[in-house]
Amino acid sequence: MPEIIALFTVFAPHLSTATLRHFSIVVLALLSMTGRVTMLNISRWTPKGGSYRTIQRFFNSDIPWGTLFWIFFRSHLLDPESEYFFAADETVKSKSGKNTYGLSRFFSSLYGKTIPGVSFLGVSLVSVKKQRAYPMFIEQIVPDDTSSESTTSAPKQQVCDNTELKRPRGRPKGSKNRNKDDVVLTGILKQLQTIVMSILQQIQDLIPIRYLVLDGYFGHNNALQMTK
Repeated sequence: MPEIIALFTVFAPHLSTATLRHFSIVVLALLSMTGRVTMLNISRWTPKGGSYRTIQRFFNSDIPWGTLFWIFFRSHLLDPESEYFFAADETVKSKSGKNTYGLSRFFSSLYGKTIPGVSFLGVSLVSVKKQRAYPMFIEQIVPDDTSSESTTSAPKQQVCDNTELKRPRGRPKGSKNRNKDDVVLTGILKQLQTIVMSILQQIQDLIPIRYLVLDGYFGHNNALQMTK
């Protein structure tokens, strides 16, 4: 355990002394504890100086997690001889209740259906040589209420009931070619683009990144233009 805490000295320029001490206490508790990972359970596994109020203040403090991820990777994990690429994906955690920030219904591949919970978008650096992924940034996905309210079921029902409104197969007569480079990015694509650009600003020219790997959900032209 002390060897792990010694690795956190690289965070000293970016965290206050108190925050760094609390960070070490929380990490030791997370590595030792069993059961659900909650702030209350973390406080039960911490030594002296890790009360429940201290844990609450720690998670409520403004911490540059993206910077910490990159500094730790650059200081202890970077292999100059390995090629790296970006990999991004969404992860969904089931959550009950009504007051959790960002709570909505998301599709979970584990359950094979949409479930109530919270969703997070994570971006990692993947080493081709070691075949390992190193998280660089993770951010919560907050649904846009305005976009969900704009898609009502009434117009869909009208289209289904009135066959004259159905569009025929094939390309409409007189339609013109559109510029495929001119696209409107959705909220999640803008969020992913912002995350990737922030990581690239930190990496600069230290690691040449040539690829961004995404799953089939992003297999469309809008995601391609966002990546380019």
